[in-house]
Amino acid sequence: MNAPSSASRRYHRPARPAEAAGFIVATSGRVVVYRDDGMPLPLRSGDPVYTGDVLEAERNGAVEVTVLGMTTLTAGGNGRLVVSAAPKPIFGAGNGPG
Repeated sequence: MNAPSSASRRYHRPARPAEAAGFIVATSGRVVVYRDDGMPLPLRSGDPVYTGDVLEAERNGAVEVTVLGMTTLTAGGNGRLVVSAAPKPIFGAGNGPG
């Protein structure tokens, strides 16, 4: 197996929450996830993804992931996705639209 890339090691990976941040919709070719231990794990359709995960599609690979809120992201050919926490809403009672 290949060693984790320097880019995947430099991202801070907080402890995974109990709930997934999204899930893998489809993969083709070799697609891996780097988690807390920095070791690559193969991904398949239906696998959960967590905040802090680094998803990598190798040269001939592609991955499609749906995150909470039903946003779908795609990466292919040496692509990388970093799953980060969604920002908190900036609008609250009395200080935004609505």
